[in-house]
Amino acid sequence: MDAEVFENTVLTYIRVTAESFLQDLEKKRKTQQKAKANESDVEVIHQKIKKLENRRFQAYDDYTREKLSREEMRSLRDKLQEEINVLEEMLAVREREQAELSHAPDVSEEELTVLAKLTEFNAEAIRIYF
Repeated sequence: MDAEVFENTVLTYIRVTAESFLQDLEKKRKTQQKAKANESDVEVIHQKIKKLENRRFQAYDDYTREKLSREEMRSLRDKLQEEINVLEEMLAVREREQAELSHAPDVSEEELTVLAKLTEFNAEAIRIYF
C-alpha cells in the first residue's frame, strides 16, 4: 500500500470520527440548554401556583370579612383551583422532562473546540511536522 494512500485513509477516518463525536456532543449540548430552559419554566410554574393559592386563601379571607358573598367566594375559589390543577399538570410534565434531560453528561467548550479542529485539519500541514 502506498504511504500517501494509507495516510489519506487514516486522516479521512480521523476526520469522519471527529465529525461523528462533534455531532454527538452538539446533541448533548442542546439537551443541556433545553434542561436549563426547562428549569426556569419549572420555577415560573411554581411561582404561578403559589400566587394562585394565595389568591384562593385571600378569597376565603375576603369572605370572612364579608367583602365577598359565599357564592362569589366559592366561584372564585373553584376557578382558581381549576387554574392550579392545569398548572400542576404542566408542572408534572416539565418535571418529568427535567428528570429525563438531567441524565445527559456535561459538554465543555474545550471538547467541542478540539473536535472541531480535528474535522478541519490540513493534511499538508501535518506532513510538514513528520
